[in-house]
Amino acid sequence: MHGIIHAIVGLASSQLVTLLSFDMGLSLRWDDLRKEVRNPVLWRTLVAAVLGVPLLAILVAATLPLGPAARGVIVLMAISPGAPMLMNKAQKSGNVALAVTLALVLTLAALVSVPVEIAVLNRLFPVDLHASAAELLRRLLPKLLLPLVLGFVVRGAWPAGANALEPFVRRLFQLALLVAAIAAVATSWNVVVHMSPWAWLAMLLVTMGAVLLGETIGGREPRDRATAAYAIVLGNPAIAMTVVALSYPQLHAVPIIVTYAILRAVLVLPYAVLSSRRLSVRDRPMDSA
Repeated sequence: MHGIIHAIVGLASSQLVTLLSFDMGLSLRWDDLRKEVRNPVLWRTLVAAVLGVPLLAILVAATLPLGPAARGVIVLMAISPGAPMLMNKAQKSGNVALAVTLALVLTLAALVSVPVEIAVLNRLFPVDLHASAAELLRRLLPKLLLPLVLGFVVRGAWPAGANALEPFVRRLFQLALLVAAIAAVATSWNVVVHMSPWAWLAMLLVTMGAVLLGETIGGREPRDRATAAYAIVLGNPAIAMTVVALSYPQLHAVPIIVTYAILRAVLVLPYAVLSSRRLSVRDRPMDSA
């Protein structure tokens, strides 16, 4: 039974990332891409995601008395940028164009940053991870990059079709997310229930620290600040799952990674409420004018 549920989690998670990447491509316009590439928030967020969050996670993991599973998942997710879930958050209180551009830039940057940071982690902790840039590209190309490029091409060649496809793809994504979440929790609830207080504290510190870092480097525009914070805090479960699959092929870690991603998204909910309220306060005079 557990084997079937593990297979469901893996399949749903794979489709989740592919659908979300395609949705991001459908939302990306060439003019938006050129504009956001010149946005300094993009490049500050890139540095924060590739350097700031991994350093924070390593500091927390090295300081607190964590078990090997909690330590491994926290630092692995911290070095996995790309944030495919960013699109879902940006539609509510962020900058969608910046979110899509960030997801693309962070995923490409991960091909360089992840192998380097894995080498650092292997020296600091007994994790024995490995993933070369070529292996990451081979695994991520069909899941992340090709669907994004396909969506971008559809948007440019057939805008009306892209507009019609977007809600359909989004609903498929929501269905895949629901299936992956239920199956992941069903197989990992025992791990979550028995997490030590130190593990919860570590997860909270890394999550809130990443949010504060995003707020600091996100500039004055509230939507840009929220997008930077989400990009830094959410991470990319697809990259983390790829590293685990390459390092420990027999280890069924996908449900735990998915569950951790869900828990982190839950912990960031108060910030999401704050961002929405901040936007409503800012836009209220404009509405009444």
